[in-house]
Amino acid sequence: AEGSRSHVIGVLATSRTLESPAVERLQREYGANTQIVLQACPGLVEQVERGLIDTDDTTTLLQRYLESSLRAGADHLVLGCTHYAFLRDRIQALVGPEITLVDSGDAVARQTERRLPFAAPSGSAREEFFTTGDLAEASARIPALWGAPVRVQSL
Repeated sequence: AEGSRSHVIGVLATSRTLESPAVERLQREYGANTQIVLQACPGLVEQVERGLIDTDDTTTLLQRYLESSLRAGADHLVLGCTHYAFLRDRIQALVGPEITLVDSGDAVARQTERRLPFAAPSGSAREEFFTTGDLAEASARIPALWGAPVRVQSL
């Protein structure tokens, strides 16, 4: 909010995230004198999980979900779901370089590290991937999203 010149910030998130008390609290604490445009984005998580990043259908969804923030004059756009980081380049291309994208992934990682008592010492971390869904499908999709070979395990 402090970095916004237009005092309008768009937030793309899942419906569940936008319904959470945390969003209301954050708006109250940090959104004074700022218009915050909350936009639920049904279907985007599923597009990412299917590996459908660069498709016309994904672009159409993004254009629809970006419309209200752009119309309101947002100069910052919060990617309020960790899945949306995979859409970052596509979103930036649609909104242009004058809009700053704020990725929530780093903040989520820091909070996870603070809350997990078994966090690895600095420098010793490794990536592990788990799924509650179909293992074969996740084993095909996650390495493509991650950009490197990975082993996926059932949870």
